Amino acid sequence: MGIKKRSNPSNEFWSLYSFADRVDIQLMIIGLVLALVQAILLPFVWLVMGDFVSLSIVREQYKLEKAKHFESFDLNKVGTNLSSNDAFNPINFTGSNDAPARQSQIDAQFEYSATPAFVMMLSLSVATFIAAFFQRLAWEVSGIRQVFRVKKAYIRKLLHMDVAWLESRHSGQVASMLHE
Repeated sequence: MGIKKRSNPSNEFWSLYSFADRVDIQLMIIGLVLALVQAILLPFVWLVMGDFVSLSIVREQYKLEKAKHFESFDLNKVGTNLSSNDAFNPINFTGSNDAPARQSQIDAQFEYSATPAFVMMLSLSVATFIAAFFQRLAWEVSGIRQVFRVKKAYIRKLLHMDVAWLESRHSGQVASMLHE
């Protein structure tokens, strides 16, 4: 009966690129490499941003805990709520003499890491943008060049066809097939 022989799927895939020349293949390879660069750079931006945000959270938590400590350390409350034995219990009194030093250390670390983190995120983001732009440009130029060759081959094939077939078509139908 009518058993169709299917061609090899890999041959069908490579037939998509049968109109690509050496320059198009190079453009596609450049586009692929730049797409990988674009995909690799974003996690590094997130990593730098995550480290900076973590440091910001630690800084704000320390400020909140310090503010909470000062709110809870009211002399009236100490006199009424705590017995004399509990007044100097480390659980109830979390203040220490090195709190301002610790706060200034956290602030200094925050200020020291803010500019490099910003510069790193900005440079990685700009590099990602450049990789994305040129990746897209390489693929588009390669695609335009291949489409031009396909249309050129189609016109060449049309010009070598039988005139009777061309005349059997309605006016403008063949030309409209070229633009689709």
